[in-house]
Amino acid sequence: MATIRQTPKQTNGIAWGYVRYSTAKQGENSAERQCQALERWAKRTGVELVAVAYDPAVSRTTDHGERPGLTAALDGLHGSGAALVAETVSRFAGDGYILETIRRQLGKSGARLATADETGNADLDEDRQDFEAMFSKREIKQIRARTKGALAVKKMRGERVGGIPYGKRLAADGVHLETDDAEQAVIARAKALSDTGLSVRAIATALAAEGIVGRTCNALSHTQVHRFLRPLLVAEAA
Repeated sequence: MATIRQTPKQTNGIAWGYVRYSTAKQGENSAERQCQALERWAKRTGVELVAVAYDPAVSRTTDHGERPGLTAALDGLHGSGAALVAETVSRFAGDGYILETIRRQLGKSGARLATADETGNADLDEDRQDFEAMFSKREIKQIRARTKGALAVKKMRGERVGGIPYGKRLAADGVHLETDDAEQAVIARAKALSDTGLSVRAIATALAAEGIVGRTCNALSHTQVHRFLRPLLVAEAA
């Protein structure tokens, strides 16, 4: 849940600070560092930091309307002397679209977007914000590509990737997957029923009637049956 910390003091301009971090692991350390950057900015620019809005464990790609802290800050800022400031552009957004949406909403209230590392040149600062947002989006794509590649390698090695698929179990080493003979027998039975022309729902009903249950000791749902049957049917069709 977003929280607001009030820090009233007498200076010339007013600003709301914005603190966001992506994962719970970053937590207090990241938030403290960001707050220190905001306080240094306020002191350097002579602006009154009236409040700091927090969005803990929220991704930079999350739309601004889905961030309670950011929403509160945008609603609270009005007037030509007001600013919304974060440590860096990446705290606001992971792409130019979200950044521009925030900037336009601030503009309607007569407020502006700022970062703790700004130069003091309004045009230059806005250009740099746009560049950093673009770079941030590129960085996100690179991270996703590296993650996808790493997961593909793990899968190729027979290592666990996410949940354990039906028909497999975790090996004794806690890393690799091995065949689960009991579940493979259920898959084979489901495939045999499919070959008779039964629908997935009818197959799930038939398995339940035969007393076959899943890992939770409950009857297999048609969704579960579809999940482990689909690869076989696709391969057969090919």
